[in-house]
Amino acid sequence: MKFTVIIPFYNQAHFVDDTLQSVLAAIREEDEVIAIDDCSPDNTFEVLQHAAKADHRLRVYQNETNQRQVKTMNRAASMATGDALIVIGGDDLLGHNFVMQLERAFSQGADLVFSPVQFFHETKSVDFLARYQRDNDFLTFDDVLFGWGSKSGEKYSIIGCAIRKTVFIELGGFSEDVVIEDHDFFLKAAKQNKKMQLIGGQYAFYRQVAGSISSNMKRMIKEDYRVISKHAVGAKKWMAMSKRLAIFATVYLKRKFRINERTS
Repeated sequence: MKFTVIIPFYNQAHFVDDTLQSVLAAIREEDEVIAIDDCSPDNTFEVLQHAAKADHRLRVYQNETNQRQVKTMNRAASMATGDALIVIGGDDLLGHNFVMQLERAFSQGADLVFSPVQFFHETKSVDFLARYQRDNDFLTFDDVLFGWGSKSGEKYSIIGCAIRKTVFIELGGFSEDVVIEDHDFFLKAAKQNKKMQLIGGQYAFYRQVAGSISSNMKRMIKEDYRVISKHAVGAKKWMAMSKRLAIFATVYLKRKFRINERTS
């Protein structure tokens, strides 16, 4: 089975080397990486071109105009020659030999495979050899709708998620009319009864960056409502939104408490 890692970059020249080094150490000789610069104002594309000269597995492209992340990921997916797509952001990282944990799940019929996810701020804090031991588990539609990237206290994410390419095409790729394309895609897959498997193994590392949409609660609430409304109706829709608002309230209070502690 061949894997293609798709990576959208925008104005991230200072992250390119770290991201690509981790990805190239995560895949095998027969796998590939497709990196697309989304018409960055900095020298991201030049850094990508330089990196591509050193490793034949890396293919780099640049959008002629800024297309934003979702369209860029869909473009990268359309170019992929792999049997499965692995998605990460331009500032995220993969653990060493990452793909070795994925093949067995796909051979057993999985359509989407979620590796363990670990959040980080600085690359120097990342342990690329770290592993998480867990029993394999599966996600239902209700798990995705109400869990918001968590099941039984364990996190999963689009970062490091591997998707069978035929399923990605069948589901129409990432929706370009929403901002939270990952949750929307997971709900689409769950509604179509795709086999979504959580596994243990090497981590995918999700960089937490100030100013991202995940740090903007008001916008997130609006976008969450749009996605929930696409896939759920009636009591289930309002139950899901109520749970999401409760999560936001908890996060807000925790942040406020930390700020008060620092200023007191």
